[in-house]
This record gives sequence, structure tokens and C-alpha cells, in this order.
Amino acid sequence: MIIGFSGHQKIDHPERWDWVRLQLADILREHAAGGTCVLVALAEGGDQAFTDAALALGIPVDVVLPCTLYEDTFEGAEAKAKYHSLLAQSNNVVTLDYVEPSEDAFLAAGKYVVDHCDLLVTLWNGKQAAGKGGTGDVVEYARSLGRPLIHVHPGLLEVTGPG
Repeated sequence: MIIGFSGHQKIDHPERWDWVRLQLADILREHAAGGTCVLVALAEGGDQAFTDAALALGIPVDVVLPCTLYEDTFEGAEAKAKYHSLLAQSNNVVTLDYVEPSEDAFLAAGKYVVDHCDLLVTLWNGKQAAGKGGTGDVVEYARSLGRPLIHVHPGLLEVTGPG
């Protein structure tokens, strides 16, 4: 089973990150079985929290990078170091055919995750994407395909799905 992830980099209530991390770990414990891996894009925030949870549970991580210069989206030495650390711990890395970071590249990465997963976990505020390629767009795409998804809503402190 492949469990994909799409989620926000920032949440409206930053003090709720601990709650989010607990939910992501619980979801993985409940749904991961032998042979499970996760598929993420390693963006800051939700992607990295999900990746940390998977690695802590010994679940292999596959990564899709939206573009060749994806590292440029990480600001500061600490953010780049975290990205490189997680990338080094991943099993497989696919880089999409975009050079520069762009909304098109981010949407393509989100669609790649949906197309290649059996279950999608989302960290989503329930709103339409602020720009093309955001979590709202990925959720809409997953729903259009009938992909099962689990929705972690940090604003409501609620987890729903799969469905």
C-alpha cells in the first residue's frame, strides 16, 4: 500500500502542530501494514511532519520533487538542512520535468502523489487553494478520481475519512 500526503506548509494555529503530528502518526499506525510506503514532496510543514512520522515508525519514504531546483524553495540553512536530511533518508526519488519552482510544478507533484497512492492523507483547512497547486487543488483532484482520503483539519481539530 502507498499512502500519499498533501498538506499545508503553515497552519492558522501554529500551536496545533503537536496535535497534527500526533494525528499523522496515529493515521500511519492504523493504516500502514507490511509493505506500506509513503509518498511525499517534502515541502516544509505538513509534508515534513508526515515524513518524520513515517520514518519514526520505520515506514519507507518515497519522494516526488516538483522540479530540479526545488531546494530553492527552502529559505535558510536550517530549512535546507532538514530537507537534505529527509531526502537522504528516502528510498526512491522522482524529479518531475520542471526546472524552476512554479505553481504548475507543484500541481503536477500533487497529482503525481494522488496518481500513485492508494490512500491520500491531507492536512487541509477545507478551503480552496490560495494559488494553483495548493492542497485544495490536490484534494479536488483526488476526489475526482474517487481516491480514498483522510482529512486532518487543524482548525477544527478534526480527522475524517477515509472516504
